[in-house]
Amino acid sequence: MKSILIIDDDAGTRFYLSVMIKKLDPTFTVLEAHDGEEAEEILADDHNPPALIILDINMPIMDGFEFLQRNRERIRAAETRVIIQSSSEDPGDKAAINATGLVKDYLLKPIDREKLIKCLSDSHT
Repeated sequence: MKSILIIDDDAGTRFYLSVMIKKLDPTFTVLEAHDGEEAEEILADDHNPPALIILDINMPIMDGFEFLQRNRERIRAAETRVIIQSSSEDPGDKAAINATGLVKDYLLKPIDREKLIKCLSDSHT
């Protein structure tokens, strides 16, 4: 069974995404982490890496940029797709995210339902 890991410090956003994902595709298992450190613990289970990570950039403790840098090889090895969700439209943030070579999509908060549906359907291919 494929899983999606939602990494966001906002519990409301995690809940919203989790409910929306389950409604759109009940075959996914949804995992949640409130920051990059907690997400690293989840990724430590190499036997069942998530098919998709939905990652917030601005978080305390370990932000999305640091998470991507620290987990680059693990994400590549597992062929996990990464989608960034952020309220930032800063071109510098987008350039830094694209420079990682790991991010497939960038969703602005609040998350548009139709864009999320497209990202989920793309993750099946």
